[in-house]
Amino acid sequence: SPPDGSAKTVAEYVASGSEWRREVFVREKRTLDGLRVLLLDDNELTRSYHQSMLARLGVRCCHTANGADTMHELKQAQMLEDGYDIILISWSMTEAPGVVREIRNVFAEGDIFIVGITGAQENEEAQMLASGVDYILEKPLYQAVLYRFLTDVCGGILQRKRSVDA
Repeated sequence: SPPDGSAKTVAEYVASGSEWRREVFVREKRTLDGLRVLLLDDNELTRSYHQSMLARLGVRCCHTANGADTMHELKQAQMLEDGYDIILISWSMTEAPGVVREIRNVFAEGDIFIVGITGAQENEEAQMLASGVDYILEKPLYQAVLYRFLTDVCGGILQRKRSVDA
C-alpha cells in the first residue's frame, strides 16, 4: 500500500504523479526485465508513445508497422531462440484480424500472448476474440493500465521464463 497509509490503488497514485509512483515503477521495473513485446501499429506517433511507456517499465520492445514485417520479425526472433512473449496489436489497422489469424496458424498455442488495443468500436470485441486475441486493452492506453496488465495478467509469463532459465 502507499506510504501515506491511504487506500489508493497504484493506478490512482500513478495518475496523481506522487513520489510513491516512481518508487513503485523503479522497483517493479526489475520484475518486468526479460519480458519481450512486439508492438504492431501503423500509426508512428502511437507506436512511439506505446514503445516509450514499455521502455520506462523495463520491457524489451520492438515495433512493426504492418503484418508482413510482423511475421518476419516473429519468425526471425524464433529462429534466434529469442521469441516474443506478447504482441500488442492496434485493432484500428484493417489487416489486424488477418495478422492475428496468421500468427495463430504459424505459432503453437501458448507461444505468444496476443493483446488487441482498441478504441472499443461496436462488435469489435467479439471479432477480436474470434480472430484469436487473448486479451483486450482499450485506448487510450495509459501507463498505469499497461503496468497493471503486465504485472497482473502477464506475470505468469515471466515466472515461467525465469524457472526455465534457472
